[in-house]
Amino acid sequence: MIQHLITAADCQRCYQAMLERYPLQRLTINRHTWEFCDTGGDLPVLLILPGGLARADLAFRWLARGHQRFRVISLAYPNTIGKLADLAAKLQELFEHLQLEAAWIVAGSYSGLIAQAVLHYRPQLALGLLLSDTGVPRRSRWVWLTLLQPLVAILPLGVVRRLFWHGTQQFLQPMAASLRPFWAERLHHNIHHLQRHDYLRLLNWWRELDWHLGAARWHGKLAMIVAEHDGLFGQRDQQLLRQYYPAANYQLMAHAQHCASLAQIDAYIDWALAWIEVA
Repeated sequence: MIQHLITAADCQRCYQAMLERYPLQRLTINRHTWEFCDTGGDLPVLLILPGGLARADLAFRWLARGHQRFRVISLAYPNTIGKLADLAAKLQELFEHLQLEAAWIVAGSYSGLIAQAVLHYRPQLALGLLLSDTGVPRRSRWVWLTLLQPLVAILPLGVVRRLFWHGTQQFLQPMAASLRPFWAERLHHNIHHLQRHDYLRLLNWWRELDWHLGAARWHGKLAMIVAEHDGLFGQRDQQLLRQYYPAANYQLMAHAQHCASLAQIDAYIDWALAWIEVA
């Protein structure tokens, strides 16, 4: 029987155990350094792409839950790649280096957009795609990102970090008090790990997504998990997802908000693994 995460202490124990068993690795290919955890084994590959402020280690629960059935690999994006087409090409290089043909790809929030872009350029990398709590590229959002970019470029780095931390706290607030301390500590650490060029790179990728890839579509096997009351990707984004991908398998997390993929991570994993089983 699976022991679900119900407290910050449960999260911390699982996190430490997984990093001891599957420590962070770094691999440089053609001057671009990938940071990743890899459970190894001759199994189908399950690739976890991180959200905008997450890193490879925060996929620890996917490592714990999936390692017996999959070779689970969780990534952090290199901070030396400027364009999404290059990111897709470099990801293919990583696949080739690790001798991977294709993977089941799991991507949520910001990484859900990144995954759609990567598979626009390199669809052969995916056996199937699971998106959670995300949206689709749209030009109406590009304006706000363009206004935000010069502020991130000129404001003191400490102020930039506080702004991102303030926004992150808003999404963590609805989380159960028993879980919030762990996720808050880890995300706060990651926010302070990022440098100015990291924040600008994330914004530039998002602007590129929204301006250039509005017509991008994934035509393979697809499932979506949607938090009903997502404050970042709300009703408009959810409607667009359904319009873009009418044939996708769809799971609504009733009454859930954007932090649900962390607060209810085992429910997300349960549904994802069951979908892959029959996809």
